Amino acid sequence: MEFNFDEWRSKYETMTLEEQVEYHNDIAKTYPEQAHYTYPIVEEVLNLFQRGVDKISVLEFGSWRADLAQRALTQFPNIESWKGIEICTEAMSLTRCDNPKFEYIFPTKFNWFEDKRTEKADVIFATHFIEHLSNPHFDQLVKYVKGASYVYFEC
Repeated sequence: MEFNFDEWRSKYETMTLEEQVEYHNDIAKTYPEQAHYTYPIVEEVLNLFQRGVDKISVLEFGSWRADLAQRALTQFPNIESWKGIEICTEAMSLTRCDNPKFEYIFPTKFNWFEDKRTEKADVIFATHFIEHLSNPHFDQLVKYVKGASYVYFEC
């Protein structure tokens, strides 16, 4: 699919996971730099846990090339796992995170957040992800994060 943001929005509800992956892969080839987050706030969230005492499990929505995971895992050794849900296989193939604590999760459907969350997560990060969802999907995502100690949405 040739990407066009307005066209994508108009087809959002009817696109298959494969079509979404193709669209996002095209974006990754044209706009590969998608590492947008406010790191001082991420640090504040992770500092809520005592270093060396509390073990942290992180779940990130839309990890892209895992820039945030790489940076945080380097600084916070008490993060025991960081899982990133991502549908852009092109971005995943160019990951910047080589830390063994990081793992991508490729969902089996585009609206993966309709299901009950099974991944452990003390912290959930979604930086520049939620603005790409429809309002009904955002409502479902809010239910999906239930049970995490902290949730940080940035858009």
